[in-house]
Amino acid sequence: MTLGQVSLLFLCFHVLAPLLCTTSNAALLQAFNCSTSDNYTATSAYAANVKQFLAALPENAVSNNGGFYNGTVGEGVDTVYGLAMCPADYSRGDCGDCLTAAAAASNDDGLQNRCPGSRTVLAMFDRCLVRFSDNNFFGTPETGVVLALSGERVMAPGVYSPTVEQAFKDSTDRAVISPQRFAASAGHPYVFVQCTWDLSADKCRQCLQVLSANTSGMISIRREGQRKSYSCALRYSNTSFMVVPFTFTAAPPGSRTQPIGQAGTSALHGHSKAETVGGAVGAVVAVVCLVALICYVFKLRGQRNTKDLRKFSYSELARATSNFSEQEELGAGAFGTVYRGKVEGIQQSKNQNVEGVQKSRKVKVESIHVAIKKITMTIPKETSSQQVPVDTTDVRVRIEQDKKDLELVRKDFYNEIKIMSPLHHRNIIRLVGWCKENKSLFLVYELMESGNLEHYLYPKHGTMDTDLHGITASGAILLLDWPKRQNILIGVTTGLVYLHCECGERLLHRDIKPSNVLLDKNFNAKLCDFGLVTQFSHNHTSRTTKIVRGTPVYIDPTYVDSQRACQQNDVYSLGILLLEVVCCERPEITDTGHNLIHKVSTCYLGNQILNAADTRLRGNDNFDRQIERVLKIGLACVQREVKQRPHIRRVLECLTNETAQLPFFPTPSCIPLTLSESETTAASSSRNSNAIPAAPPSQSGTAAGQDAGVTPLLP
Repeated sequence: MTLGQVSLLFLCFHVLAPLLCTTSNAALLQAFNCSTSDNYTATSAYAANVKQFLAALPENAVSNNGGFYNGTVGEGVDTVYGLAMCPADYSRGDCGDCLTAAAAASNDDGLQNRCPGSRTVLAMFDRCLVRFSDNNFFGTPETGVVLALSGERVMAPGVYSPTVEQAFKDSTDRAVISPQRFAASAGHPYVFVQCTWDLSADKCRQCLQVLSANTSGMISIRREGQRKSYSCALRYSNTSFMVVPFTFTAAPPGSRTQPIGQAGTSALHGHSKAETVGGAVGAVVAVVCLVALICYVFKLRGQRNTKDLRKFSYSELARATSNFSEQEELGAGAFGTVYRGKVEGIQQSKNQNVEGVQKSRKVKVESIHVAIKKITMTIPKETSSQQVPVDTTDVRVRIEQDKKDLELVRKDFYNEIKIMSPLHHRNIIRLVGWCKENKSLFLVYELMESGNLEHYLYPKHGTMDTDLHGITASGAILLLDWPKRQNILIGVTTGLVYLHCECGERLLHRDIKPSNVLLDKNFNAKLCDFGLVTQFSHNHTSRTTKIVRGTPVYIDPTYVDSQRACQQNDVYSLGILLLEVVCCERPEITDTGHNLIHKVSTCYLGNQILNAADTRLRGNDNFDRQIERVLKIGLACVQREVKQRPHIRRVLECLTNETAQLPFFPTPSCIPLTLSESETTAASSSRNSNAIPAAPPSQSGTAAGQDAGVTPLLP
């Protein structure tokens, strides 16, 4: 292979791999352990060796070795034994960034700041594992579970659980004989297992068996889950996720350790050095480019564009809804109505060989039930200039405002199509198609059988079918018990993690509230109403908006003050939702403050936080413990200082893992017990219009919106 060919292939990798397989988000510290005895000083030889070890990790573990490194720095009593490994479900680029952050002295989560002076440190990030010690730990497994994550509840445990357990067993058998101590299943259920490469086959199996045994009780009730120790990890899911294979072959356990700075000797014989390097580089680069291509394909899977959406005709939607009859109405707002409908499947062509001749025939796909949002683009008659004197200034102003409102609704329509077209996630409502005809705009969604969360928190009728919807407690109907509420909150948070961190562009929802959380027949949550979403690249952390639009009681006060939209605005709104779902009390902004924040924080500061919860949920010790955690997480999300609020990934981790360390607990000075100036303004307006000043009404009847300048994508 010529030098030019090698350079071209490396160019292919370095251009494609970062774009296709990285997400450029900050790594999340999931677990850590720092020794507290016999600490070293900042000027000692051991401190210098630790810095050298950490600084070299990105190159040693990723650039030179494809995802793993263990080695030593220094000698004698100042020797640092160090190890780093990349997880298989993140790209090597993400891992390299994680290792760089772990080594950075300027980073709060950097190990030198997190564990100052500690001679032994074990740190588990979501994207990398780092260990170092003054004792040789190579080959000795750490089997204690330090991270346990779980997802939504499974509906068919009798079928799902045995298949996952068998997949774990098969993958473990393959991992222990792999030099990389790694294996993944080829199909459903999706599983991968992984050990640090310094472990022998027996030690790797021992570690994975501990994790598998710890997971067995969860498989029967959860669709997905993870377990991690400082020496091994496993993950399973009923939906596919990215796995990046390791491209370098590790030496046998026990022979990998080498001082940093020394070159390893080649294990190949009978070839010249040039042939060995050229052949190895060529093979490895070819595999790496193939991996980059695979990552690209996986990234494209599940993503759609506007061409994939179905364009319906007005007559199709009228037929599907019995000509938009009242009997099919699901709900109505200021600018439209939502109907239940059943649309015919799309006819698809299928080639068939008939007597040696290829013929095409039409095949009709089964009809589907949908929710059809009809957005009327006409000014209400009561505000028409023909109904009032022409010289009435107030009416003219109102008509002009109506026109502006309708233009914003039109922009929201196009924006929702643009934003939702590529989205594909179990906790995001699926947009099926659209229609623009007869002065009306239509958005067609998948139908969610159970309606929205608000209907169950605040039912309009005193009784419902308890066999279907819940249990009766304390003489009042309880439509959502605690397991359902917990599952819904996890689903909403998972959807936000997808929007904030896992899309091609960073998305902020900006209108999180119970009416925008839809529920399927199993009470799994899906976020909806994407007309207000703000979009920007992962390289930016915020975006200036021209108008503050949203539902006042859920809007982050710092967003009102700055008019800069950022991820923490959604975290604040999620915090209000967490408190609302647990307390089952509508949020309000009063003269004394935000009622939910005031109520929960007062109970928290009085060491009686459970007194704030819906009393119908109380009585089970396990549930009480979970409810208390959610209330504390909610308080952490609504802290006045944006920097003190947890990252959305951290929120999800704390909701799904009861052993995870809770976010920073707010002190009385951090909890917004009193109103800020922006909240006082919002309180005054919300009692009259339920809208922030200058924010026009949205399709759902509350204030909402989107940045100006959305370009229509449709003819």
